[in-house]
Amino acid sequence: MAGNLKLRSQLANAERRLKAQLDDVARRAEVDRLRTEYQTSALADHITKIVDAAPPLSVEQRDRLALLLRGGAEPPGGSAPGTQQHPAERRHRQRDESRELTTQAEQAEAELHAVGGEVA
Repeated sequence: MAGNLKLRSQLANAERRLKAQLDDVARRAEVDRLRTEYQTSALADHITKIVDAAPPLSVEQRDRLALLLRGGAEPPGGSAPGTQQHPAERRHRQRDESRELTTQAEQAEAELHAVGGEVA
């Protein structure tokens, strides 16, 4: 009889601990969900500010930005949108695109100087 009471007490304690652990898991899941929701909202606000301050974008530029927000832009080789790439490949592609944009900006600046214009 005393053994049963001890086992019953141990079982009740184990059930309470398990319930507390499950409550902790549920709370952590809720915190994670709220954190993600907050970060998404903050990112949306930031993007809205940048887009509102930017000059009008071409359709191509909008498509390119939309692809970036979906998880990666179309690589120079031209795979289908939404295709997952290895992070290193994405970094190399972004670096190459950045270099290309820098080169284009330098060429535009040189052309402007050639016709006697000034760069702001």
